[in-house]
Amino acid sequence: MVSNISDVLKRKKVDAFLVTHRENIAYLSGFYGSIGALLISEKPVLFVDGRYYIQAKEQAPDCEIVLAKNSFWDAVSEFIKNQGIKRLGFEEANVTYRVYRSLKRKLREVSLVPLSGIVEKERMIKKDWEIERMRKAQALTEEAVSHCLGILKEGICEKDLAREFEFYVKGRGAELAFESIVAFGERSALPHAKPTERKLKKGDIVLMDVGARVDGYCCDMTRVFFFGKPEEELLKMFNAVLEAQNRAIEGIREGRKCGEIDALARDCLNEKGYGELFTHSLGHGVGREVHEMPGLAPNSKERLRSSTIVTVEPGVYVEGLGGIRIEDMVLVGKKSSEDLTHFSKELTII
Repeated sequence: MVSNISDVLKRKKVDAFLVTHRENIAYLSGFYGSIGALLISEKPVLFVDGRYYIQAKEQAPDCEIVLAKNSFWDAVSEFIKNQGIKRLGFEEANVTYRVYRSLKRKLREVSLVPLSGIVEKERMIKKDWEIERMRKAQALTEEAVSHCLGILKEGICEKDLAREFEFYVKGRGAELAFESIVAFGERSALPHAKPTERKLKKGDIVLMDVGARVDGYCCDMTRVFFFGKPEEELLKMFNAVLEAQNRAIEGIREGRKCGEIDALARDCLNEKGYGELFTHSLGHGVGREVHEMPGLAPNSKERLRSSTIVTVEPGVYVEGLGGIRIEDMVLVGKKSSEDLTHFSKELTII
């Protein structure tokens, strides 16, 4: 993977590339610690402090490991100077202004070149082993949601249900891909609702936007259920969102513009009279992080590529009533797509 990045850097005319984003370092080297920096040049060099030296040697056997004994960025800068590097690329979205000033001060003879999306574009195309990990994460997520449905009862609160999902996932050796979104009733109209003490009562929507992380790879799924007979308007919203999602998934294939896929769902919701209530983009890439490239956003001209995994998550939100969102992960293929989410999308009244 480092060799592929090196080819890009040659085109960018930089002598070396300093990778500081934690997930990018893990993707390129295998090392996953809270502090580190990876220098891509003739041979990858991984900088760590004393807490991670042994771990780095075990996880990143293909890298030269440099132990920063005092100041971390002093060690990085000294190494770069000794290598005679004249043009250094760095991840502009990840380097803080404080670190940038420090590098600028210590590397006066080096031109610092901001670069964007170099590793992220490489990460976007999933290898078979990455897809397999995401399938496992998805399967575990679906198991956990099924378990949570089994404990639903009047009076349980959002926080309790979120904790139950977390306990199930962590009890099977995995992690959360992100902080779970669990919302009841009118609170489901908040797309990123944080679980509260709000208690479940008859007629409520139960919205769960959740995901497990298995062996470093995430999944992302949203389902809505009805705890008792819902209002007629909510049923109309549910059917509209489901149809919008199905249309979008059917249109996904290599070469299609991301904006075109967003439009398939958005046009459907416009037809149903809910277009103005769809207030976010249709989806995003998933992988080591729950939000990656590409984005299925309105008017995006970026084209889908085979072996990319994206979410498809149209939603309709009405303040005071509730929100409906249905989200699947979809694997882009050359002529069609594969829905990696197998949990039922049928109307479910509990």
